Amino acid sequence: MADYDRTVVSTHSVDVRAIVAGAIVASAITGLLMAFGSALGLSLTSARAYGGLSATTLAILAALWFCAVNVIAFAGGGYIAGRLRLPLPESAHSATERRFRDGAHGVIVWALGSLIAAYLVASVASSGLSKAVDATASVASTAAKGVAETAGTAVLAYQADRLVRPGTVQPSSGPASDTTRQEVLRIVGRAVVSEGGLTADDRAYLVKVVAANSGLTEAEADKRVTEAFTAAKNARAKAEEAARDAAEVARKSALMAGLLTAIVSLLGLIAAVSASSAAGRDRDAGRELRIFGHEVW
Repeated sequence: MADYDRTVVSTHSVDVRAIVAGAIVASAITGLLMAFGSALGLSLTSARAYGGLSATTLAILAALWFCAVNVIAFAGGGYIAGRLRLPLPESAHSATERRFRDGAHGVIVWALGSLIAAYLVASVASSGLSKAVDATASVASTAAKGVAETAGTAVLAYQADRLVRPGTVQPSSGPASDTTRQEVLRIVGRAVVSEGGLTADDRAYLVKVVAANSGLTEAEADKRVTEAFTAAKNARAKAEEAARDAAEVARKSALMAGLLTAIVSLLGLIAAVSASSAAGRDRDAGRELRIFGHEVW
């Protein structure tokens, strides 16, 4: 049993210095364990196929480690704050009130530590985001200009095709030329993205072009045009469905991340309050700090 001077008491309900010390300790422990966890995670992954853990297993381990880090860090910070907090005079408050104030100091340590962590994350994110925004703005401007020019060129090319489209299509003696292929591609491409689909005059022209370059009858060519247009529309529909599926996966991932963050934060709060309360009892009893039954200091 260590000697403990019970005459040293505080005149304030909140010991700010003990709270700041606990929050700093919690932040330092978090940084240390997160760095260790990052190194451990990198050792479990590999750029080679089947050379490391699967993405699902790694995500589960990362979530468990995140929980453990938060609990250990706030337990350490809460204990430091509770042990350093000067008690109020015993004549002024009951034992129940002293226990409440010890636990309240743990709550404040958790709140301050969470704010510090949020500030650090926001600082790193904003620094990287500002650079990313500058680079993205430049790329987006160039890309937007390129897309606009490409779209405008495609529309003009299609309209030019319509202006010079022959009234009749002569049978071809060989494979379709690149010019014909590009014209057909522009017609089908416009029809796929257009709400009106393939217009009657475009369809009639395509049938004549296919018949002239394939040796098919117009009935057979019409069937081929229908099949090609349907296949193109189905491919576009599949691409849109894949994009929606990706957006749904991203939504669910964000939801899980939010729930995990809330659960981890709650566990940190419980750890901070429990450790601070235990530290208050050890402080009042004059007990040494022991970990796994061994005296630390």
